[in-house]
Amino acid sequence: MRNNIFIFSFSRSGSTLLCNLLNNNQNINLINESWLIPTVSILGWKNINYNKQKYLLYLFNKSQKNNKKHKKISVNICVKKQIPINEFYKKLFNVNTKIIGEKNPVNTLHIDFINANFNNSKKIFLSRNPLSIANSYKNRWLKNQPSHYFLYRVTVLIKTYFNSYYKYISENNLKTIKYEDLICDTSKTLKNICQYINVEYDEKMKDNLNKLFLDKETKKYHQNIDKKVNKESLERYLNELPTKEIEDLKFLLRDIMSFFGYKINVVKPTKKLLKLEEKINKRVRFNKSKTKKTLLKIKYKLYYVKYLISG
Repeated sequence: MRNNIFIFSFSRSGSTLLCNLLNNNQNINLINESWLIPTVSILGWKNINYNKQKYLLYLFNKSQKNNKKHKKISVNICVKKQIPINEFYKKLFNVNTKIIGEKNPVNTLHIDFINANFNNSKKIFLSRNPLSIANSYKNRWLKNQPSHYFLYRVTVLIKTYFNSYYKYISENNLKTIKYEDLICDTSKTLKNICQYINVEYDEKMKDNLNKLFLDKETKKYHQNIDKKVNKESLERYLNELPTKEIEDLKFLLRDIMSFFGYKINVVKPTKKLLKLEEKINKRVRFNKSKTKKTLLKIKYKLYYVKYLISG
C-alpha cells in the first residue's frame, strides 16, 4: 500500500529544495505542483466520472511539461465509472515506491479537502523567515513595482497561507519544519522527516540533485536546484531589500515572525503603514469569505466547460 505525502509552504519558501532532497530516497516519489488538488477542492469533486478524469489527466500532463522526464500519461487510465479522487490520484504515479505525493504551496489553502479525501496522508509544512520569502517573491514577480504595492501583495499572501496552516497545527499528521534547519542541519532534518513518514534515511538524500528534472526555463526561478545545499540565501534580504521595507515588513508580519520564532524589533508604525495594514487585513478576510470561494468555483467551472467544448 502506497502512502501520500503533501508538502505545504508559503510561496518561495524552499519547498522545491525539500522535494528534491526527499526524492533522493528510492522509497519516495514526489512531483512538482500538479494543480489537481486546488482544482478538485474548489470544484468540490470528491468522486469523479469519466469526463472529469480526462480533464484532470489533461491538467496533470500540462502541469508536468517542465519535467524533462515526464512521459505523457495515456487516457487509458480513465475509467467509465465514478471513482474517488484519491484512487485516481494514485494512478498518476507509475512508480513502485512506498511514498507518493507532491509539493505545491497552493495546496496549503486546501488542507481541509486533503484531510477529507486522502485518509492517513502525511503532511509537512515548510516555514521560512518571512523577510526572506518577501525578498524572493519580489525578485521573481514584483521587482519593478512600487514599494506599497509590494508590501501589500506579499503580506496578503503570507497572511492568507498562514491562516490556513494555523487551523491545522495541532494535527498529528502535520509536521512543521524550518527552511533554516533544513539548510543548517540537513541530515538531522531529513532524518526527522524520514522517521515521521516511516522510511529509512539515506545519506544520498542530502545531495541536492535535480530530481524533479526541471527544464531550463523553470530552473531560472530555482537557481539553487543543482547546487550544494548552502547558507547563501538565508539573509540575502539584508542586502537586497531597502531598510525601510524590511522595517515595514517586520511590523506587518510581526505576529507570524514571532509565531515561528524569528527575532524582530518592531518600530513604531506610521499612519500610512497602519492604513496599509487595514487594507491588507480587509483583503485577507475577503480571501476567506464565501464570496471568494464562489467566484473561484465559477472561474474553475468555466475552465472545465471550455475544456469540454474544445473536446
